[in-house]
Amino acid sequence: ETTGGRKQSEKITEIAMYKHDGIRLVDEYQTLINPEKKIPYNITQITGITDEMVMHAPKFYEVARKIVEFTEGCIFVAHNSNFDYGFVRQEFRSLGFDYQRETLCTVKLSRKLLPGHPSYSLGKLCKTLGIPITARHRAAGDALATVKVFELLLERNNGEIPRDWKQLQKQYNTPLPLQKIEKIPSATGVYYFHDADGNVVYIGKSVNLQQRLRSHLNNYGTEKGVEMMQQIHDVSTEVTGSDLIAQLLESEEIKKNTPVFNSALRKKEFGYGIYLVQEDEFTRLEVRKRSTTPSEPLLKYTSKEAAKGRLEAAAEEFGLCRGIIGLEKCRKGCMHVGMENCSGAAIGLESPEEHNQRLEAWIGRYNFPHANFVVIDRGRTEGESAFALVENQKYVGYGFIAVEEVIYSPDQWKMYLTSTYTHRDQTAIIQRFIKENPSRVKPI
Repeated sequence: ETTGGRKQSEKITEIAMYKHDGIRLVDEYQTLINPEKKIPYNITQITGITDEMVMHAPKFYEVARKIVEFTEGCIFVAHNSNFDYGFVRQEFRSLGFDYQRETLCTVKLSRKLLPGHPSYSLGKLCKTLGIPITARHRAAGDALATVKVFELLLERNNGEIPRDWKQLQKQYNTPLPLQKIEKIPSATGVYYFHDADGNVVYIGKSVNLQQRLRSHLNNYGTEKGVEMMQQIHDVSTEVTGSDLIAQLLESEEIKKNTPVFNSALRKKEFGYGIYLVQEDEFTRLEVRKRSTTPSEPLLKYTSKEAAKGRLEAAAEEFGLCRGIIGLEKCRKGCMHVGMENCSGAAIGLESPEEHNQRLEAWIGRYNFPHANFVVIDRGRTEGESAFALVENQKYVGYGFIAVEEVIYSPDQWKMYLTSTYTHRDQTAIIQRFIKENPSRVKPI
């Protein structure tokens, strides 16, 4: 067990090893390990291992010799061996020792000897096979369950590890046939992973689809990566030619399909917004629930606290009055005026014109450079251009057009739109793109 999924930055918190001679267990060793760093709350929720439990446990360097001696002359067997072996090797590497053992992955071997299972994750495979796991997500419980899987694999192969097991691991390292991957174009676009029922389980984009898929389909470095590989049965792609359009399409498709393995990119609903209010000479800001206000906000947030946090940052950076931007009810004794980080617009110490000018400067960073424009990028073929259309400071959609076409008005550009799906994420994508590629912007 570890403090997280990245071996480069996380540490081992518990290790359990069972030695097997091909017939029965002959030895075992297990211990908690002090990772010398705090265990994240979400990891404790999964493993049950707390900071208090490992406080007086040995550090890795104190058990390193035992691990070397225990595994001497052995094959390192694990369910997703890349993960476990990778972490053990990294811990030894930090001590200046090059730990090397032959490895055998029971995930890959199970695909060969136990075909047809909907999932090959340890928990689901054991449930299907009727193998009990006494302590899931604890080193000893998971390792002992892996022993039972390993013994079943031996039984299915006449009591022996397949002679070509090393080659088998390479063959089953990717869930899709290499012939299928080789047919994927080396072009910019979006790819979709499908499960056995055709459902989309993951969506990604790349400037080189084939190269990206070759890399992605060997994603066994984390438990989540293994689970995803176990569900992939097919892949489809859509070439865009343009990296900008690929980003816009990826965002659109993730929102529409909500793939289970795109959890990091599936944004929560933005229930709150920062709204512009013009009640008097001052331009004011307010945080409101979007359900109570029909108009579109300047910015959208998942929580009231997040919206107010953005306004606090704006007040600090631009010297904005917290009373004007809806953070406080200002009085003459406002501490921010006393601390000289607010000019006191709400209590008459600054003119509306001066404060409005600074507020508009802050608002301006969230605006596009022109009211109406297109961003031009390369298309899917040599004679084609891709474009994203912005009208009245709002993203409208994207499309493709012949290079020789000459058009001017937003209405003409709309005739060539392929998609008119819009979302806050896509606005941010365009803003980043034009910041890096200002020459691609064409005012209309």
